[in-house]
Amino acid sequence: MPNKYKRAVGSRTYRNYTDEILKTCLNDIINKKITQREAEKLYNIPRRTLNYKLKKQHGNHWGRPTIFSEEEEKCFTSHVILMCDYGFPVDKTDFRYIVKSYLDRLGKKVNTFKNNLPGLSWVSNFLKRNKPLSYRLSTNIKRSRAAVNEDIIRQYINNLQKTIGDVLPENIYNYDETNLTDNPGQKKVIVKRGSKYPERICNTSKVSISLMMCGNAAGKLLPPYVVYKAKGLWQPWTEGGPTGCRYNASPSGWFDASIFCDWFDKVLIRNLKKTPGKKVVIGDNLSSHISPYIIDKCKQENIYFICLPPNSTHLTQPLDVAFFHPMKVAWRKILSDWKTTPEGIQNATLQKQSFPKLLKKLLDVLKLNMESTLKNGFRKCGIFPCNADELLARLPQAINVSSTVEESFIEHLNNKRSETTQTKKQIRKKLKIAPGLSYAHEGDSSDIDEPEPNNNEDVGQNLAVEDDLDIFCPVSENGKYSINDFVIFKYDETLYPGRIINTTENGAFIQSMEKSKKYYRWPVKTDEMFYSWIHIMMKINPPTLIRRGYFKVNELEEYTE
Repeated sequence: MPNKYKRAVGSRTYRNYTDEILKTCLNDIINKKITQREAEKLYNIPRRTLNYKLKKQHGNHWGRPTIFSEEEEKCFTSHVILMCDYGFPVDKTDFRYIVKSYLDRLGKKVNTFKNNLPGLSWVSNFLKRNKPLSYRLSTNIKRSRAAVNEDIIRQYINNLQKTIGDVLPENIYNYDETNLTDNPGQKKVIVKRGSKYPERICNTSKVSISLMMCGNAAGKLLPPYVVYKAKGLWQPWTEGGPTGCRYNASPSGWFDASIFCDWFDKVLIRNLKKTPGKKVVIGDNLSSHISPYIIDKCKQENIYFICLPPNSTHLTQPLDVAFFHPMKVAWRKILSDWKTTPEGIQNATLQKQSFPKLLKKLLDVLKLNMESTLKNGFRKCGIFPCNADELLARLPQAINVSSTVEESFIEHLNNKRSETTQTKKQIRKKLKIAPGLSYAHEGDSSDIDEPEPNNNEDVGQNLAVEDDLDIFCPVSENGKYSINDFVIFKYDETLYPGRIINTTENGAFIQSMEKSKKYYRWPVKTDEMFYSWIHIMMKINPPTLIRRGYFKVNELEEYTE
């Protein structure tokens, strides 16, 4: 950690005023509005300091001079901001190596830095000196999303303007899917100083419930549509929810084509008929959302269905940009409160019969700022009013630089921005292997013995029998999957380690581990779930025990690098 300066008791105090206050004070003295003694009392600035400033003496800053000049630090600051605008913000370690690269290019040796590499203390003081910079958490976006450029946005806005030019804001709708999870998230608590791993007893799970939300540019939100993960729908799961809310269920818990059509008919069309005139519905281009039935229905009801540009919903989707974040923040607070009730303590997971009441409470909390939030979302996405500048202002800007400082940043940027080589995805071929036999790839000649004379006429018959045998369990890099094997599997686009407890023809039942800080552990309540073979990535060695109850999964770290 950087050293934090602590003022010694009884030592003299340094300046406790800004440059603007000092400038105002000196102007008042020069214009003879007040005397120096009066200025000392009024602005709390020592009279000797005022005297020095008026005589332009001792103009340097107190303490050791900075390593770089003011112009150099301003140049660093401007390029850090440009890197952020370009989509590759630098962290403290990146910035330290950029400064080292700059010093090495100049051939300058700084004795304060070890091997010309600044320390964390220097970076912290640099941020204090340069107020335009701050240290914040960043969110990640895929490279495909970063590929959205000005031409794509302008073409989208031009096409959009032709369609919605004469449409009222109450007839411009945006819809999007989201989900609410059974995890209230982390929470800061007061613990004994030095506690490394504070824990809070709170039942959580990977359960999530899908929602379809839809709102218009006038700030009105339509009733939500809920989809449970279940084979059937039970009446208690639909009681006590928001007015007009509809409920459904699917084996996957997601929206498929039939459920989307039901939402389109029962929620969207029913509300669109209440207002006259041309209607516009804006959404993503998922295959489950676009069907011949939806297209015919739009023609009948005078609805213009507009698809957003691919990989751009983080910029162009009003609900994504403005509504879902405050909604999920409020949901975590409501869920956390429910976990402390007798019902929440008694049940290990979020109960479906409790969800409608919690959803109603969530919408009641959001109702206060709902209209302004939706309006701001449509405005920020450039939909209403239709304005490409709102979107272009949030796109990464191009960099045109040439100096030594700039070359150091460009060197770092080229490493970050380098394109990954596109390799053709290998098609997996299922092997037919008789039980008890092993397999070696034809190219692995080192594992194959020298051919021996074939004196057995029955060998060909044996091979024919092998070709007719087909086992359901696929072959991994480490061999066949079997019970008690440790594997890496994918759940909701995230990789987890686990142990196979049973296998079927279509997949395996896996007991999964959960992540705690940088290690993994077995959850208090056993988490067992069925996963298809396509979601099981590879077989791994048993996790390494670090300390009691905590394990390290080396293969998972290598797999995700």
